[in-house]
Amino acid sequence: LLLTGRAELLAQAAQLLPPTTRYDTQNSAGLTALMIASIRNDEVALHALLDAGCDPNVEVPPAGSAGYPAIQPDTQHWTALSFAASRANYVALRILLERGGKVEGGARSSEEKCTLTPLQLAAGTGNLEIVALLLAHGANAFLSTQQKDSLCFAGSAQKGCFCAISVAAAHGHRSCLRKLLTHPVSPGTRDVLSLEEMLAEGDVGGVRGASGPGGAGGPNSASASGNIEDILPLLNKTQIKRLQEAMYHSAENNHL
Repeated sequence: LLLTGRAELLAQAAQLLPPTTRYDTQNSAGLTALMIASIRNDEVALHALLDAGCDPNVEVPPAGSAGYPAIQPDTQHWTALSFAASRANYVALRILLERGGKVEGGARSSEEKCTLTPLQLAAGTGNLEIVALLLAHGANAFLSTQQKDSLCFAGSAQKGCFCAISVAAAHGHRSCLRKLLTHPVSPGTRDVLSLEEMLAEGDVGGVRGASGPGGAGGPNSASASGNIEDILPLLNKTQIKRLQEAMYHSAENNHL
């Protein structure tokens, strides 16, 4: 009934649902009707459910949650937006973003959640149109959801995912990678530098000065140095680290 897209049938279905969750009631796999409509890219059902008051930001509960025996661990904390991005459903994605869907899905920069952002999913599929839409709505290409267990050295201890730039680089999606890298970066807060980093910055400054017009580097070196100086101030330490990770992933997968 919830997926028919008919208002009169939605009203009848509401009488059969728990009064606390109503249209946001989740099935045994943790999916709401809105999530299923996003997977199907059903525009009519999406509009009907959102008009009825469905919350586009409901998340799939964590794996092992009581009352949800069929949850897939890979989809925990996903929202309807995440499912739409994973299936490259442009229409569903646009509707959800316009109706208040959070562009990062269930991920938060201030919280540690083992999940995937819609942009990470889109970068993995290589759909340039979806990547561009998410970036236009403020998705963070540098956001990583990776978690590491410091007490375990096994590779299986790594949970979550590297940033969208690393995902695109690892899969060899050059068009998506170019789009992610050329998208304007929001100025980050200034990082607190250690003494070692301050000294390292001084060394880099000396090298740049030596490669100027009067230095051994010549005009070409000065031009290259100028380009680096234009780019680096826009990135903080975390963002530079994400770019370094992306280089490792691309080389590791033979995408030079």
